[in-house]
Amino acid sequence: MYAAETKKEKAEDTTLVMSDISRKALKLTRNVAKELLEGKVEAGPEGKRRLDDVVEKLVSGEMIHSTPLSSAEAKELGLPVSTDFPEDVHEFMKLFRPVKRNVEYVE
Repeated sequence: MYAAETKKEKAEDTTLVMSDISRKALKLTRNVAKELLEGKVEAGPEGKRRLDDVVEKLVSGEMIHSTPLSSAEAKELGLPVSTDFPEDVHEFMKLFRPVKRNVEYVE
């Protein structure tokens, strides 16, 4: 989208098509996120505006998908978060290794 907006009429057709697809995907993602979070985000002073802010932070590209939110960050956004899980869940999660890098080289 950035390339299409920057190059405007000088952009290649493929860039314009991909930009259009990206806009539509973002719109759909925003709508789904709003639907899933409706009534679950703690209202800030502006009420509905708080939901829009949370959705924008989650889908805008500010955060990359391989970087998880901590419970503290999610709470700060106003998301309903509980860290009160049974011990079995904690043991299960120990089986997963954290993401340390985006590319892994196999030799």
